[in-house]
Amino acid sequence: MNQENKMKRSLMSNAFYVYRHMMKWHPESITMLVLNTLAVAVAPFIWVVVPKLVIDELQGGARLDWIITVLAVTLIITGVVHFTKEACIGIYRMKMSRIRMLFGLELHEKAMNLDYHYAENVDTQNLLHKATRTTSNPNHGIGGVMKYSFSILGYLIGFIGYTGIILRLHPVILAYLLVSVVLVYRLKSKSDQYRLSREDDIRPVERKAGYIARVLTDFEFGKDTRIYQFKNMLLKKMEHFNIETEAVEKEIHSKQLKVELVDTGLVLLRDGMVYGYITYMTLSGGMSFGDFILYTTAISGFAVWMQELMRDYTELRLTTRYVDDYRDFMEIKNEEIKDEPSPLPAGNRLSINFHNVDFAYPGTEKHVFKSLSLHIPAGQKLAVVGINGAGKTSLIKLLTGLYRPSQGKITIEGTDITTIPITEHYKLFSVVYQEIKPLAANISENVAASETYNENWVWDAVQRAGLKDKVNRLTKKLDTPLLKVIEDDGLELSGGENQKLALARALYKNGPIVILDEPTAALDPIAEKDIYESFSDMIDGRTAIFISHRLSSTKFCDKVAYFENGIIKEYGTHHELMALGGKYAHMFNTQAKYYQENGMEVSA
Repeated sequence: MNQENKMKRSLMSNAFYVYRHMMKWHPESITMLVLNTLAVAVAPFIWVVVPKLVIDELQGGARLDWIITVLAVTLIITGVVHFTKEACIGIYRMKMSRIRMLFGLELHEKAMNLDYHYAENVDTQNLLHKATRTTSNPNHGIGGVMKYSFSILGYLIGFIGYTGIILRLHPVILAYLLVSVVLVYRLKSKSDQYRLSREDDIRPVERKAGYIARVLTDFEFGKDTRIYQFKNMLLKKMEHFNIETEAVEKEIHSKQLKVELVDTGLVLLRDGMVYGYITYMTLSGGMSFGDFILYTTAISGFAVWMQELMRDYTELRLTTRYVDDYRDFMEIKNEEIKDEPSPLPAGNRLSINFHNVDFAYPGTEKHVFKSLSLHIPAGQKLAVVGINGAGKTSLIKLLTGLYRPSQGKITIEGTDITTIPITEHYKLFSVVYQEIKPLAANISENVAASETYNENWVWDAVQRAGLKDKVNRLTKKLDTPLLKVIEDDGLELSGGENQKLALARALYKNGPIVILDEPTAALDPIAEKDIYESFSDMIDGRTAIFISHRLSSTKFCDKVAYFENGIIKEYGTHHELMALGGKYAHMFNTQAKYYQENGMEVSA
């Protein structure tokens, strides 16, 4: 898809894509671009033409007042032009940073709004990495288009002026200069195409190296990297990734070096031919000394001018290709609702049905579920248990809309969840996952998932989750920042405290369907027992799904579904399954024996 889009989108298409956003967000940046273009186009010709006028006057009438007037006007024009350029550059740079930031915000918003299965897709991750570079680097992608567009139009106008002067000197000289420029441009174009073709080799390696770098420097991994001495292994992996990147970049720079050598040879040939010709014309009387200065200045200026023009155009052409990566990512489509959107099911007691659901993760052929059917009545507390890989977490991903079934459907209160807008669908669930990810924000913001919140509700959620005593001991109470990523005095909670924080977040949201995915995995047995005993009060009659490896929790649930290889092998109440004497009973008794051996009483 990516390469195909690169062929479809032209330089102008990508450039105007950036310009449209510049005009939308900061139209004054376009004004700065136009003013700078005019200043860039005028600036070089001031001191190309003026020396000839002064020298011709000195060799002719030698009018001092005329010369002084010309020089004074020239200085005024030069001052205005250079002031305009510097003012435009200063303002434009500030706008560039702001515009790149806004592109970045759009990118991050898009990433957050993508269907969840994209987040677990390697190709999408690589594309996001490339798109992020497009917005974060001031010299490539979005920043490159703005940077090289700033002066390239002025160079094009100046090119026309230089062409007119050199054409007066001799058409053959102009032809040679243009041919050498085109030749070098073609060589550089091929070099850049090769460079672009190797991007897909470099980016995945850079993404992997970036992860290793984060592990090496992020305090979140600090305990493991020290206790288990991961340092040597990680550094070796980093060195391996660096060697891979270096090998590709060496091949790229080798081709670029060949182009530079050809360019140097053509420049030497040009200078010898052109300066020899105008020197001969001057000495033979075919050219005045003023014209000699004019053409010498014009030729040297034209060489530098063309180098600048070629560089900016080549970089602009290349950097617009990076915009493709950004546009590719922004054009990823979420699954659309085929029928008219359905309203969100109302009420705090909602029934759930899985109707002959098939599901396999994208890119795999192995089915997690095949013809799965499950009815969860409104207000029921269902325990979902089974060994690792049984399909418990996949069940939750399907119910919450993170993934869609391959076949069959899931309904809530009779409404097919695929007909509910996904952002509305998320409102139905208060979920506590096994892997807790607190944010670098204060406790209230973590609980409310927002900068605005009802403080009384936050305290209520914190108390019900068993975290109130901890918060009360803190100097800043609910305003205490977590983690040291943003605030130097950020608090590091324990694993159990993080799980209580996540539970408080779920309670604050107060969704009509409660899902607890291993919510007590990091809690001690006493805290676990307290959570179980208050479980019914926490869910307050709502439909709840409880996933746990600790089967003592299932006694608090109305029904138990024992999964194995994506199939419900046993279903019933805790006592019914214990009486059945099957795999659930065996697993429960095994765990009960462990608890009893460690001084805890667990009854069937």
